[in-house]
Amino acid sequence: MPSSCTTRSRAKRLASSTMTGAFMEYEKGRLVAKLRVARDRKRKETGKKVGGRKSHAELWPELVAEARRLRRVKGKAGRLSYREISARPKESGYCNERGQPFNPQSVRAMIEGPQPRQRRPSDAD
Repeated sequence: MPSSCTTRSRAKRLASSTMTGAFMEYEKGRLVAKLRVARDRKRKETGKKVGGRKSHAELWPELVAEARRLRRVKGKAGRLSYREISARPKESGYCNERGQPFNPQSVRAMIEGPQPRQRRPSDAD
């Protein structure tokens, strides 16, 4: 008799964990939908971005303005490269979150603004 008892308890555990997993998935879906509606409502009320990472322009508006100005400036050698511009803010006291000079690609992102994400070939499937 002990073997059938363990089989029943194993079946009960399996059924219980399956039902618990299904319930958790259902609750997560409800929560995600509720939060999406709340974000959309707040975005509509305030007209501002809700959630997500802050852009360079939101964190350092004067730095972005200076980087754009430096990119427009044309000297004898032409306009400055992103690498040359990335060295200038460090001299003025601006640095990234790690205390390092900004990466030239970060400077490019500051100047050009947010870009649409590129889709990967695997996403197209």
